[in-house]
Amino acid sequence: MPFTLSDDEALMRDTVRQFARQWGLEKAADADRHDRYPVQAMADAAALGLTGLAARDGPGATAYVLALDEVAQVDPTLAACLAAHNAALAAASTANHPVAGPLAAGEIGALLVAEEAAGSDALHPGTALAGDAALTVSGQKVWGINALAARHLLVLAKHGTSLSLLALPRDAVGVSVGANEPLMGLRAAGIRTVYLSKVAVPPAAFVGASGQGAAAVAAGRAWLTLGSAAALCGAVAGGLAAAATFAQNRVQFGAPIATYQAVSDGLTTMDVQLAAARALVLQAAARLSEPDGAVWAARAKAFAAEMAIPMTRQAIRVQGGTGFMREGGTERFARDARALQFVGETVQIQRDILKRALLPDVAFAPEP
Repeated sequence: MPFTLSDDEALMRDTVRQFARQWGLEKAADADRHDRYPVQAMADAAALGLTGLAARDGPGATAYVLALDEVAQVDPTLAACLAAHNAALAAASTANHPVAGPLAAGEIGALLVAEEAAGSDALHPGTALAGDAALTVSGQKVWGINALAARHLLVLAKHGTSLSLLALPRDAVGVSVGANEPLMGLRAAGIRTVYLSKVAVPPAAFVGASGQGAAAVAAGRAWLTLGSAAALCGAVAGGLAAAATFAQNRVQFGAPIATYQAVSDGLTTMDVQLAAARALVLQAAARLSEPDGAVWAARAKAFAAEMAIPMTRQAIRVQGGTGFMREGGTERFARDARALQFVGETVQIQRDILKRALLPDVAFAPEP
């Protein structure tokens, strides 16, 4: 189906493009090099409304994917931070929890679901509530994007035989954040392990009713899955731009290397694959609020993730040895693309979602 942006969506895209370029490749590269969380960039993004894209009264999923694509063309890590924050906001907004207001206004949030022991089986956490009249929660969460800078932690915990999502302040007694662990990609995303030791859980902390955490997490994950797909598109676009500029300026054997078919074919393949992924992401954004929205988000993420790895590798190949150097401008996009494939669940989990939708009468193994 054809996509025509509304005036507001086009304005959002153009405004975010200007913001991303002002943030700039050099600042993004410096943050990556030093594992430095982009505090000022996130504050500037909040001023533009980018921390409230998933709010009930926000601009909607199409504006969300357009914005993250533009940001990721300069800094996929910053796009991942915004996606993870908006996922927390979506989870809170679905349940009408009061923390949604501060999150939308720019107080950073982290949606903490994953655990090292659980792996992809995240809906069977070890983190658990205990007590009767006075509830506490204990456990640990890993791969928490924004955990370093978050003021609000949305924590999935076992509550008897069900799951609850809890909104906890970062400065609550019993909450601690682990040390930095240098990563291959998304190095500046503030990814940390969060430890919870008998943290008090007042009734107001429950996002939705007690025992209804899975539904809120599902809403947040759909936004995160879609956001990571958009960020993967942006990462490929950033690599393509750097590679195309290099190919036009690099002279070998008396001519720019862009004139050689092996190089130009590689660039055009990137362009075609990127256009296909963006079309699928926009389709998924248009359907995110529909009953099959999570399925469409899974399609977009699966395709974008499997497209991004070989396409960013192709950008490095165009640059040759320069592609392995920071100054080439492509290696950071390739590293971040590899990390982004795990944001919003892995490609394998997306395919699990898709096979269950495609083959509803097959008795698969228990759903992860």
